[in-house]
Amino acid sequence: IGIGNDAVAQNINIGTGAVANTVNIGNVTGTTAVNINTGTAGSTYTTTNGAFALNTGTGAINLGTDAAAKTITMGNGTGATSLVLNAGTGAINIGTNAIARTTTIGNVTGASAVNINAGTGGSTYTTTNGAFSLNTGTGSIGIGTDATAKTLTIGNVTGASAVNINTGTGASTFTTTGAGTLVLGGATSTGAITVGSSSASQTVNIGTGTAAATVNVATADAAGNVVIGDNTGSASSTIKLNGETSINGHLNLCIANSGGGT
Repeated sequence: IGIGNDAVAQNINIGTGAVANTVNIGNVTGTTAVNINTGTAGSTYTTTNGAFALNTGTGAINLGTDAAAKTITMGNGTGATSLVLNAGTGAINIGTNAIARTTTIGNVTGASAVNINAGTGGSTYTTTNGAFSLNTGTGSIGIGTDATAKTLTIGNVTGASAVNINTGTGASTFTTTGAGTLVLGGATSTGAITVGSSSASQTVNIGTGTAAATVNVATADAAGNVVIGDNTGSASSTIKLNGETSINGHLNLCIANSGGGT
């Protein structure tokens, strides 16, 4: 049965009368197929406030999968328009085919927000030799701030790995609660630990809280030297020992400058 299959330009209208009706094309029996072809004028499917359903049973649904460069747009920016993307136990993949590209999620307009949630399967961010930036403008950055006991690990000990923490005048605070321990330097580290190495005048306080505290310096059962006040410039040094002070072994108090010291 051929309708409008002669080589003459003409319109073919089916069910276009101004009356509510149902137009059926094809059926679902066996290998029945319906093919709709168009040229460069395109193809438009329009419903007036009605739902548009595309159901295929177990068959795949492909949109724009032919090998031609194109833009595929879903949804619009009008009012409360929303886009829902659901899946069963299968994965949801965005930009995972092996082609270099930029994948952008969200925008920085007004109160825009991007929420990423994960269950016990966790969440992984991976870059291959690329930089990872987390910028928030004047907004705070919280990592592991929920009230749940956990371990936070930053950095590793491989090769020349480094961790740099910088602050402005707002300072930096490291806090442990109760009997928690703050450790600087690993058990097998041979590198120096430097506190207060600024070239500007500053005060370094250790154990200055109002509660009774014990400050241990070089208490390990191993030979070593404790040097306090080894200045090499012209400024003087003042060393004060207040309260009960116990000295075991050898303690060298060195004032190696022309300015003298106490």
